[in-house]
Amino acid sequence: MSHSKDDSSPIEGIEYPINSEDELLELANQIFANKQKAELWLNKPALALGGATPMEFAKTPEGKTAVIDLLGKIRHGIFA
Repeated sequence: MSHSKDDSSPIEGIEYPINSEDELLELANQIFANKQKAELWLNKPALALGGATPMEFAKTPEGKTAVIDLLGKIRHGIFA
């Protein structure tokens, strides 16, 4: 799933695009409502990302989209 400037945000209430690690951390912080949990999640290997950390995976445009989509799923309770 790709997101162009005309696409609606995959996570309701979040402004796009996410262009930096700081913005990705802020997004994760909004999802987890806790900066420490957000930082831990971003730096812990994720099975859904092939064992890469979300921060590593987000270094490419496609990877960033996958991380944002995964955060949206977490927000909606799809991944515990």
